[in-house]
Amino acid sequence: MISKVKVHALIDDIERDYIKCWDILCGIKEYSTKSGDINKIFEFQPILANAIFKLSRKYRAIHQEKQKVIGKKKQLTPSWFKRRLKLLSGYQKSIKETILIGKSLGDSYAWFWYQKDRSFIQEHLKHEEIFHFPPGIGGIGELEFIKNTKGFEGHLIIYHGTTSFLRLGDISFIDLKSMKVSGIGEIKTKKISENKIQVNLFIQGTNIENKLTFLQKKELSEPPKRPQEKLPEWIKTRLKKQLKEVHLSFENQNERKVSNKISREHKFHYDSLTELYRKIKENKFCYVKVGDGLLLVGYALNRKSLSGKLDNRSIANLNKKLSNLIPSTMEIISKKREDNSIFIDSLHYTDGSKIYIMLGMVPLFWWPISPNLIKQIIFQDLVLVTIFNPSFLMEKLESVGFETENNGRKYRVYEMIDNNRLEFEGVSYFMRMIQQYLFTEESILDLLISAKKEILSKKIEPRTKLVLQIEQKIPGLFN
Repeated sequence: MISKVKVHALIDDIERDYIKCWDILCGIKEYSTKSGDINKIFEFQPILANAIFKLSRKYRAIHQEKQKVIGKKKQLTPSWFKRRLKLLSGYQKSIKETILIGKSLGDSYAWFWYQKDRSFIQEHLKHEEIFHFPPGIGGIGELEFIKNTKGFEGHLIIYHGTTSFLRLGDISFIDLKSMKVSGIGEIKTKKISENKIQVNLFIQGTNIENKLTFLQKKELSEPPKRPQEKLPEWIKTRLKKQLKEVHLSFENQNERKVSNKISREHKFHYDSLTELYRKIKENKFCYVKVGDGLLLVGYALNRKSLSGKLDNRSIANLNKKLSNLIPSTMEIISKKREDNSIFIDSLHYTDGSKIYIMLGMVPLFWWPISPNLIKQIIFQDLVLVTIFNPSFLMEKLESVGFETENNGRKYRVYEMIDNNRLEFEGVSYFMRMIQQYLFTEESILDLLISAKKEILSKKIEPRTKLVLQIEQKIPGLFN
């Protein structure tokens, strides 16, 4: 029978694996692993994949237990039935949050290898995230593959199942010379006997055969000792569709061209985040005002084990404290304007148990701040909330000639030039750069002014749509 003791024991066991992964990540960030052994880098994915595999398996076991309870509903007292389902749902929630922490670590690892090919992340984000490890024989095949395969011919394999943002295919092949994506692979598994499985790998990429010579067709001097088992037709049909999507993603990459680059040095509120961290050590709940329109709020949970961190009562305490903070929001209310709005969001993790992923932005782990602070955020020892009023940003934009409009949530920023309208769409992206990635309002102002100058310096026809692709870079971070 599934119990709180067993679920907590699993989560605390997983925490030990997560700490190993954290140490490997810190080694990469410090340019070398603590032991000086390069193989530590290759240990990261098998450890993390095995941890998420065990968590997903337990999640499904709890789901099966819930179905059994529901099937016996007529034989159970209403109070016991309701209490048991609530407990099981709570266990599942704890497991999902534990997987989320693992995927945050996986994102940090994968982004390091993808950082020179960030535009490819856009292709991944077009697809839905698969949160859990694949069930059944498919999951076992993927786990065994990543445990036993580090890479091929100067290419590192990145497994997608330990991340939240790599969603196209099952694995990526990263060329370690160029740090570019050479290929995307699909893994298909077939059970051969009680103790044997056959793992099939299908790869798509631009000129991939020239980069991975083992893919080149060769005449066999002798037939294989055991003929390969054929995949079922339903798997072949699904595989054909998946490989087509991968092929299309590489075509999109080849067509995507950058016509002009603008490099600007921007400022971030990392010092304010560090100040908040210092205050939290003295007071479990506190906030700091950041710039004109942003409050950073922190709440330290101070629990010993990972299983203890997932106590719903702590979240209830946070909500109560946030309610008490409402009078403090007056500090970011503009007395000169009537368009004040308040946006409240959590930093790094969303309320919907997801990780914030924004195209072009650098993940939390790679920010130039204290490793202990980053660890407490990722492992949910510290909950951070941002409270943002865009009114000050709009005021600054208007002061340099832009016009602004908003209907409560959607904002527009534009300028009329010779009877033509130059408009920046997706203003919420720039607002999230402030609220989620701690850009200063002045940095966003400078970015839009620079983009406008670049556009006006070109002879561009009216009714032309240009794509502004932003890439945040942190000095010294392997760029």
